[in-house]
Amino acid sequence: MILEEEGRFLAVASNAGSDQPPAWLLNLAAEPLATLRVGPLVLSVRSRVLDPAERTACWDRLLAHNPLYGDFQDRTAREVAVVAFDPLHC
Repeated sequence: MILEEEGRFLAVASNAGSDQPPAWLLNLAAEPLATLRVGPLVLSVRSRVLDPAERTACWDRLLAHNPLYGDFQDRTAREVAVVAFDPLHC
């Protein structure tokens, strides 16, 4: 699930609470430029993992958007990453 917030899009890299991060997160670490499809929108974006302070600031809103994120975080010892996708403007 993607949450739009303040001109960017956020995604939680939960992998359903697995101790392994999702493959898409590893792919973005190797290449942060991507194409994001959100409903009918197709956007060129730059991705980045939020730092701990940024993650904390938006975590409650993400939980309100999808309460399962809290369950997924509880299932794993790793901190579930939150990824921001910032649209590239030409």
